[in-house]
Amino acid sequence: MGRRARCRILTSHQKSLAAATVLMATLLFASCGVDRTLDGTQLEADIGAQLLPQYPGAIRSISCPNSADPQPGQSILCVATLGGQVIDVNVELGGTAEALTTTATVDARFVAVNEVAALLAATFGDEVGSVTSVDCGQPVMALATDESVPCEATDPSGITRTFDVKIDEAGLVTLNLR
Repeated sequence: MGRRARCRILTSHQKSLAAATVLMATLLFASCGVDRTLDGTQLEADIGAQLLPQYPGAIRSISCPNSADPQPGQSILCVATLGGQVIDVNVELGGTAEALTTTATVDARFVAVNEVAALLAATFGDEVGSVTSVDCGQPVMALATDESVPCEATDPSGITRTFDVKIDEAGLVTLNLR
């Protein structure tokens, strides 16, 4: 059983430039000399603030390697924990050697799962009756194009139904009853 609802729930697009440019503040130098070090702790904090600013705290942790003598054009692979998911964050260094900038991207779409749950509750409620609870897991997920979100909806009589919810590139939702 499939159902499409026209509801846009993507918070960004595939290969999203989830974090815009983070300026020189991201980079703290060990000394005024030639040797420079990328401050991984500061970079992690900046990426966390930039990836999902509308969901503070959704990203539980970010880990980036400390990079000695960072240069424009250099790439750094960081790892972020989003709820129960572990996602790769690609960081490109830009700007100049004296004023580095960073741009972070992920190879997935961020989906507001809490909005998926609200859509499912409305759809389930219309077809079966009042819904007492809908659980789709964490509030935000990083999903590949073909990935679905498992959700459970429980009606007032205690019957639980499990759905697989897919969100396409345009943000259209398909619900499939298991």
